[in-house]
Amino acid sequence: MSNFNYNFGTENAVRVYDNQGAYNTLQEMMKRNEQLIVKFYGSKDNIPCVWIESARVAGFKYQLKSASYQGLLDYLFKSKEADFDTNPKEADVLNENDIGMTYVIITGGIDLSVGSVVGLVGMIAGGLIQEGLTLKFAGVTLYFSVPAITVICIIIGIIIGIVNGALIAKCKLAPFIVTLGTMYIGRGLANIRSGGNTFSSIKGQEALGNVGIMQFDSRVFAVGGFPGIPIAAILFLILAVIAAFVLKKTPFGWHILAIGGNEKAARLSGIKVEKNIILVYAISGACSALIGLVTMAQIAASHPNTGDTWEMNAIAAVVLGGTSMAGGVGTIGGTVIGAFVIGIINDGMTMCGVSEFWQKVIKGLVIILAVLIDQFQRNLQAKMALQARNENK
Repeated sequence: MSNFNYNFGTENAVRVYDNQGAYNTLQEMMKRNEQLIVKFYGSKDNIPCVWIESARVAGFKYQLKSASYQGLLDYLFKSKEADFDTNPKEADVLNENDIGMTYVIITGGIDLSVGSVVGLVGMIAGGLIQEGLTLKFAGVTLYFSVPAITVICIIIGIIIGIVNGALIAKCKLAPFIVTLGTMYIGRGLANIRSGGNTFSSIKGQEALGNVGIMQFDSRVFAVGGFPGIPIAAILFLILAVIAAFVLKKTPFGWHILAIGGNEKAARLSGIKVEKNIILVYAISGACSALIGLVTMAQIAASHPNTGDTWEMNAIAAVVLGGTSMAGGVGTIGGTVIGAFVIGIINDGMTMCGVSEFWQKVIKGLVIILAVLIDQFQRNLQAKMALQARNENK
């Protein structure tokens, strides 16, 4: 545990972080066993805050809520992980969203709703564990087992995906507009579910038969000094292998590649374009629901803002992995590599003290650069193909 001094007073922050950036930076400071200076005070709006600095980090302000205040104390005094009222660290997100997004972008579409599905599913699962399902007309409250909750949440993700896919494929609406709409709907419903509050008691009770959600955050093969492999990483790799096989070795994979390459030609060749597009978005929704459950276990709480802007991380990973935004080209292996690159970029910027706001700017520039490179390559290939045809005449 890091040593630290603390007092109460006022401080003008040199660097103001949102809770996510503050939590990430504090974690890195603790890992380096730095000597911390911690000052508790009230802001102009009477919001409890803490000022944290060290010899290596100039200092930043971290806004505290009731849960995060106690969580911070437990973390500093006991090295105990707790609910800081934050989203999990984006650098650690090697997740199933990337796999679903790969399929979507290969068809020439985009899914901006994946992050809100993560948050919505987390709130639904957290509510079912903490509060159960109350049937007022019968005067009873039902509590579900974790496997049942998992199935319910994945079905919800699939339904959202089917709605997206049907509006895009059947109604011929633009994927960007449809998924932008469902993104806002999902985020709104997540906040409505709890009135914007956090479900913090999600471990369940043996007597109610709803324990086990924390298994999503467990590790296996922990032997000796080896910390083990996270279950979340194993799930990601298993799904990645299955998705890669489906994309390259099955008719469904060939069909979505054909749809992305030339939808009209795919339709004329007998491929059921609408059916395949709906299925692709359903897969994206299911993947988002699964990562929602994993994330809830990782932070030991359900927060309505969980997954905010994660669609950008997923798009960045897919594009960096070589999938063309124009559709028709892409691999799951490339997406896995792209996700690792995004994680390394996030970790590196956090360790260098780059604020959360500048991290978003840099990741946005990375996405634009990747798309420019993709466009340049496509133009070059088209030019070379044209030259080859002219030479053969």
